[in-house]
Amino acid sequence: MRGKFTVSEMILISLIAAISIVTKPYLKALAAPLPIAGVVMGAFYMMWVVFIALLINKRFSATLFSILQAVLALALGVAGKWGLWVFVGYTIPGLAVDFIFMSRTSKLVKSILSGAAANFIGSLIAMLIFTPNIDYKILLLAPSIFSGAIGGFLALSLHKFIDRIGYYKEKEYGE
Repeated sequence: MRGKFTVSEMILISLIAAISIVTKPYLKALAAPLPIAGVVMGAFYMMWVVFIALLINKRFSATLFSILQAVLALALGVAGKWGLWVFVGYTIPGLAVDFIFMSRTSKLVKSILSGAAANFIGSLIAMLIFTPNIDYKILLLAPSIFSGAIGGFLALSLHKFIDRIGYYKEKEYGE
């Protein structure tokens, strides 16, 4: 049964994906006055996908989560201007998280790097799709790395809290 998701893991992935998509418009509204709202809010957007990688601790759990987020965003009508591009904008950052989590390094390093990579990739995809003139906007990628790293750290903090209350058993990523 190696690599397969249990029913409880799939339910957990689904619930957290729903929470992440339902809260996204509210986070956007809070950040709207900021000139680089999407980049700053990437800390919270990417926190969820890193959290799933930590919590489920199986290969491609972040990718599954990201695909489910895209489906929910379309179904709930919160994909906005992304349309079907939401599958690209959500899935590729999820893949990046999964690949980083396959490395043999500490949870702290995996969390921070995967959050940074996911937000960087997500921001880059958004710029490539929606911004015909990238001139100065490429400079927004540096804050997106920092913001995503914060999201990865927040995910690790949430994971440690869940771990302290004894929700699940620890296992090696990919088992």
